[in-house]
Amino acid sequence: MLLGAGSTVPLAKWYAGTGTTHAPHSAFVLFVAVALSITAVPVLAAIISERNLGGTVAGVVALTAAGTIDALGWLALGCGGPPGAVRADVQSYFARMRSWGPVEAETERTIERIFRTQFVDEAEVRRQIADDRPRALAHLERVRAYAPRSKDVQNIHARYVSAWEGLLAGYDAIERGFSSGDYTKLARGREAMERWRVGIADVAQQLRDLMDHVGVEPSGAVES
Repeated sequence: MLLGAGSTVPLAKWYAGTGTTHAPHSAFVLFVAVALSITAVPVLAAIISERNLGGTVAGVVALTAAGTIDALGWLALGCGGPPGAVRADVQSYFARMRSWGPVEAETERTIERIFRTQFVDEAEVRRQIADDRPRALAHLERVRAYAPRSKDVQNIHARYVSAWEGLLAGYDAIERGFSSGDYTKLARGREAMERWRVGIADVAQQLRDLMDHVGVEPSGAVES
């Protein structure tokens, strides 16, 4: 199996050069390694029988090793999951993220306008929050309803949802801070908006990393 894995280095370069849509490198390595390590056990058993090696140590070891390697190989393929389904899920999520972009952009502009007030102009901050909150709430409802199928995309999506939940909690903290005069709540609201910015950027980077890992090209992603 190690020999098969090693042979994928030149094979992967050649296959990528053909221009064919290719599997992620990890999946390619696993498939070739298993394919080259599988033994034709019935043929091996026939050879051992013809050579009268059935009762010998060499014959028993050969059959046992062949059966064990085959079982491990098929188990490895089974545990690898369906790469095609994962790629489709990543493509679909990328398309969703593109469709969510305008809401993110508008919220980013809202946050920038709030920061420019330095929280001195209470009326303007409240107006900006009142304008953005319904849009953010509707967006959060939509993204909560979306259910990715693969674990990696589910983890990314959970962080995306968390970023929006934190932002809305920050809006609430700012309004409570203005009403009560508690400036620690204003500070928490500001931190929540900053965390939203970082969170959205992190989600985008994690999605790009996952797309690279599974072999999805941004230009080829279409919403399903």
